[in-house]
Amino acid sequence: MLTFLQIKFKGMVGDGINDSPALTQADVGIAIGAGSDIAMESASVVLMTSNLYNVMNAIYISKRTFYRIKLNFLFAFGE
Repeated sequence: MLTFLQIKFKGMVGDGINDSPALTQADVGIAIGAGSDIAMESASVVLMTSNLYNVMNAIYISKRTFYRIKLNFLFAFGE
């Protein structure tokens, strides 16, 4: 049985002062643009709008970018 602590990567989405410690400790911290300045400073990614749909969009873009990087390495070094 998997427990919560066995997850490899941790992400946190927040916008307030009380979220900044969790944003710092997470592997990927995402701050909402309308939040506090301290949350924006401690996050890895800052969204410019307050729409939570953009969190899913950012995850999708990062997965596609990582896929493209792996594909470029395959073409560069694999034969």
